[in-house]
Amino acid sequence: GAPRAIPVSYLWNGTAFVFASPVNWAKVEALRLNPQVALTVDETTFPPRALMARGTASIEIVQGVPQEYVDASRRIVGDDLMPSWEAEVRGKIHEMALITITPTWLKVVDFETRFPGPS
Repeated sequence: GAPRAIPVSYLWNGTAFVFASPVNWAKVEALRLNPQVALTVDETTFPPRALMARGTASIEIVQGVPQEYVDASRRIVGDDLMPSWEAEVRGKIHEMALITITPTWLKVVDFETRFPGPS
C-alpha cells in the first residue's frame, strides 16, 4: 500500500522511540501488517534540522493509559492543562497500543553542514 505519514507525540527512551495510540486506530493495524517504518523528527527553528530514522515497530497492548503517552503529550498539552487533560484521558481510555520503534538507521539532516546555502 501507500506510505502513511502520521504525526505522533513520542518519547526517546535511550534506545527507541515510544508512543501510544488507541488500539482501534488505523496506524496500529498498519503497523501490524508492516512493522518497517520511517520516522522524521524535525525542529521548528531556522535553519531547519531533522533526524530521519528507519526501524522496526513493535506493539504491546496495555490496560489503561501508559505513562509514556502522558509524558509525551505534556510537550503539547503544557503543564497548566496537564492535570485536567490527564484525568479526562484516563477516564475515557481503558486500553492502548504502546508502540516502540527501534531504529536500524539514523541520519541527521541539517542545512548548515550537509546542505549549506550560498556564501
